[in-house]
Amino acid sequence: MAKYLRYALGEILLVVIGILIALQINNWNEQRKINKAEQTILNDLKIEIASNIKSLKALTTEHRNSLDSAQKLRQLFNDKSQLTKISNNTIMNYVWALKGKNYYMEKGILNSILSSGQINAIQNKKLKYLLASLIDVTEEKMAVTNYVRNMGNEILLKSVYPKAIALNMSEGKGKNDARNLFNVPEFWLVVRGTFIENRQIALKNEEELKRIYEQVLNLIKGENI
Repeated sequence: MAKYLRYALGEILLVVIGILIALQINNWNEQRKINKAEQTILNDLKIEIASNIKSLKALTTEHRNSLDSAQKLRQLFNDKSQLTKISNNTIMNYVWALKGKNYYMEKGILNSILSSGQINAIQNKKLKYLLASLIDVTEEKMAVTNYVRNMGNEILLKSVYPKAIALNMSEGKGKNDARNLFNVPEFWLVVRGTFIENRQIALKNEEELKRIYEQVLNLIKGENI
């Protein structure tokens, strides 16, 4: 009887061990699937974030040129005698450079990951938090940039340009003579307030956003991507 019990217990033990091994193998397989899914997600995000960094750098460069043009226009306001020494084309180049661009974040991959819940496959908690808030942070940081573009252009198109053209026509000049822009009070206000003061704030925010993007990209690369 004792021999039979030992045999039965041995069989039971082997079955239990077999079950545990099978469960462990199943867990390994599941973890491999999770890790593979995470790596796929992170690889797609790496491409999208890197593209955003590239476009943001280009935007910042353009906006620094815009600020430089606005500061040159301010110098002309402060010393209008210089207007006779500078070409009409040069003035217009400064004016056209003021506009800048709005920023449109590439977020197709990020939106898909957030809406589908796939973000839960990302195990790095800090990275997950940054990704979850990245769209809102981008909109917040770009608010001034987009304001400068939209409000500045609206003032130029609806107020400054029509008044400058009217002055040119009344003086018998060609409508494209840029010097009369300096006789439109709104032009000084928009150059100083929107394209210098607000642009400086916008550039600071753009640099901060670029650092956040770079932090996200470095965290992604740190996950064996």
